[in-house]
Order: sequence, then structure tokens, then C-alpha cells
Amino acid sequence: KANRIDTDYFQPKYEKILQQISHHNPDSLEKHFDILRSKSFAYSDAGEIGVIKTKQLSKQFINSEVEDRVKEEIVKREKLPVVADLDVVFASMGVGSLGKTNIFYGFESPGQKYTIDSTLRIFRAKTNQILPEVLAVYLNSWLGQELIYKYVVGSSGIISIYEDYLKQFPVPLISESIQQK
Repeated sequence: KANRIDTDYFQPKYEKILQQISHHNPDSLEKHFDILRSKSFAYSDAGEIGVIKTKQLSKQFINSEVEDRVKEEIVKREKLPVVADLDVVFASMGVGSLGKTNIFYGFESPGQKYTIDSTLRIFRAKTNQILPEVLAVYLNSWLGQELIYKYVVGSSGIISIYEDYLKQFPVPLISESIQQK
């Protein structure tokens, strides 16, 4: 049951896409990845932890030159997620931003810690069936982007994707040898 009335949600192209990935036994995103979210918090120029925002997500990498920082005590007290090596960082809202995805590689900024703002999500692998790099490629692909935008809600530049839809987002299970290639 969709609980939606908008016609975009019911376009035939989505059925075709889901039919295509059904050959790869799709599973839900939440079965293979923890979905971590942040919340609003106070920035601090003297903060020890950088704050990654949507503008840090590029097509090739996550730009570690952040403008905002937060104190470590706030990260601990508020239980904000700290980005870890091979985390997939996903923009969950905003026209022109929704669906932007990239991988955080710890070696690109050794010794530096980062958290995310409330417009991003972290997908952290909890199984080894889907490589983070493969998830990022899939989410950035035409197929992934179409499915992301199937679940879009909002208007006037403030669009997002419901958390429940993200949890159930279909991710194809591809053999390890193909993923490695």
C-alpha cells in the first residue's frame, strides 16, 4: 500500500526498473546497511570535529575542507554519528542535492574526524553482501536516481525522502565477483 495520491509515484517506468533489478534478487537497504542520521546542533569555530554538508559531496570524492565544526563533547552528548572509513554518505533532501552519494575514505584525511548535518545520511555496511562502492555506484546511477525520486516528498525546493522508504529501498544483490570487477 503506497499511501500516496500523486501520479509521479505510479509511473510505469518504476515498474520497469523494479522488474529489471528483480533479476538480481533485490533486498532492502536496511538489511545490509545501518542508516545513521544526525540532528540539529550548535556549530563551534573551536570545534575538533568537521561537519560534512551536502556541498561537500562531489561526483568523485567528499571534500574534507569543511566550513563548520562542532565540539567533540557535543558529538558525544548528542550521540551524533562520526563518519567512518567506507561509509556511504547520502544527501536525503534538497532540489539538486537529493540523492547525491559518495564514499568516505579515511585515508583521504588521516587523523580528522567528521560528522554530518541533518540533511545527510550515512549508510554503514552491516553485512558483506553489498560493497559500499557498489552501493554508491548504484545510488548514483540512472536506475538508483530514478528510484530515489520515486519516493520524493515535498515541493518548492524542500524535497526529501521518507526514512521508511529509505529503509525499504531496493538494492540488487550482485555476486561478489561482479562487485569486485
